[in-house]
Amino acid sequence: MNQSVLFRLFSAGLGLAVFSQGLAIAQPAPPSPPAQPEAADSPTTNWYNCLTREVFTPDKQAWCDSLNRLLNGSYSTPTLGPEPQVGVINFENGQFSDPNRELVATLFREQGRVAIGDITGDGETDAVMVMVVNTGGTGNFVYLAPVLDVDGMPNSLMPVGLGDRTRVNTVTILGDSQFSVNMVVQGPNDPACCPSQEVTQFYAIENGEIVPIAPPEGTVPDPDTALLEGKSLAFFQTSGYAVRVFVRDGITRLNLFNKQTGQLELNEVSAVVTPDPEGVTYSYDGPTWAHVYLNNVSGQTLMVDGTLQQDYESVSGTVTYRPRIALPPNAVVEVSLVDVSRADAPATVLACQALVTNGRQVPFAFDLAYDPNQIDSRLTYAVQARISVEGQLQFINTSRFNVITNNTPTDSVEIVVEPVASNSQ
Repeated sequence: MNQSVLFRLFSAGLGLAVFSQGLAIAQPAPPSPPAQPEAADSPTTNWYNCLTREVFTPDKQAWCDSLNRLLNGSYSTPTLGPEPQVGVINFENGQFSDPNRELVATLFREQGRVAIGDITGDGETDAVMVMVVNTGGTGNFVYLAPVLDVDGMPNSLMPVGLGDRTRVNTVTILGDSQFSVNMVVQGPNDPACCPSQEVTQFYAIENGEIVPIAPPEGTVPDPDTALLEGKSLAFFQTSGYAVRVFVRDGITRLNLFNKQTGQLELNEVSAVVTPDPEGVTYSYDGPTWAHVYLNNVSGQTLMVDGTLQQDYESVSGTVTYRPRIALPPNAVVEVSLVDVSRADAPATVLACQALVTNGRQVPFAFDLAYDPNQIDSRLTYAVQARISVEGQLQFINTSRFNVITNNTPTDSVEIVVEPVASNSQ
């Protein structure tokens, strides 16, 4: 796409092609992100921090000029109501507000949430923007809007709705008329306010329309088990079983303990690892077979000999921190549900999870499954979290976050971790 033509049109106030009237609700725009690396890995999804003060390289200057014009452009967008209408709103630095219509809109500018690159493979520059619209109520509406170069003119396709209060993590241009969005949506048991299930959806442009597609070959990465050596990817319990997925000597293994018989039925057996866009299945098919599905960090299921084990409860929430610091992709987040009743004894772990961030940033969702029969109403339980990089502890919770008993919560628990002393100086 000819950037100078495209962005002159934006700055001149010409609206994009009319957007679809279909809507999807999303979270409000998050606060400004921490300082990020200067550019992403793929040349089609470069991102620059345009707020730094050094002398820009020519590539960075051109990218920031393009983003600035996008953030100050005019966009056609539907209004909400029983009979949606199409209107045009003019952004100033990515923001728009009209009190008369109770309309507030925001364009994302954070790393991962804006992509400028060649979508169609014609050598020109296209873009994918994310817009959030609020009309005075509790709902916020998100649009994923590709903008293509057509003979040097901008052409906005009908946008994609991304779900009720969805959090967009990353928009990625894949080329070959394809792009993807990684996001957090509501799982089966999540309230509308609190999505916790991470998914990646892939799209293709076919005959001028955006259509969802299966993951293109090679886009589903294998889990990076090297960073999890010696850690439990997941340990959780039902009323009938306790299962652990862990890495030892570079091999992903399974333990399965049968509570009814008191027998360790599977002991460090090698698991077959099958990733998909929404999670990973760890399976062992022997005389006793077990399949553990980890939906990224937001839930898990256990099937033993063909029977789904559903007799468990869970504690869910997010892990976050306050400093404006970005995590590297090899950071490891660990969350545990523990019995902290005995001050003179180590905490007893009832469930835990560990994951490699792979470039994702806070907040990180968690869902810890536990056996309700293990809970004593007289005791105290808490969730603990830590973040490490290359084996060095970077963040840990310094306050106690009690859960389950004594009128404490079991969902929407926000665990705030603090920098360790050596990293806060």
